[in-house]
Amino acid sequence: MLAIDSFGNIWPCNRWDSHFDETWTRWKLGNIYEGFIEENQDYFLGTNKIEERCEDCIAKITCTGGCHASNLDTTGEMARIHERTCQLFRIDTKVAIALHDELYAEKCPVFMQNYYPEEWKNNNEEKTNEPANHVPAKN
Repeated sequence: MLAIDSFGNIWPCNRWDSHFDETWTRWKLGNIYEGFIEENQDYFLGTNKIEERCEDCIAKITCTGGCHASNLDTTGEMARIHERTCQLFRIDTKVAIALHDELYAEKCPVFMQNYYPEEWKNNNEEKTNEPANHVPAKN
């Protein structure tokens, strides 16, 4: 996501354009009148934000190293996530996995239709082939 401020400066996102000290302005991506700053653009496009300590983390796919701006704010480095933020991502991920597993086990219709459409379709085709007077067995 890009942000463009009232001066035409291009920023990685809206979190960057309100900071005007050298630490932050160094990461301006360019200006709509002057073009992109290739070095900064290349950095953001090629950044692998996953730290070594994150390789086996349950949240690495959803976290991806955190928000560059938040990291810079809290740790002074874009590629280093604050430990509290890291803990929150791990908790959120564990809750999301538990919710997923529960909705899948229940075969929640809205969940199944959106996330497992083929399985939902196959299960519903089986039900439509049952005789009208069929009463499903109770568990």
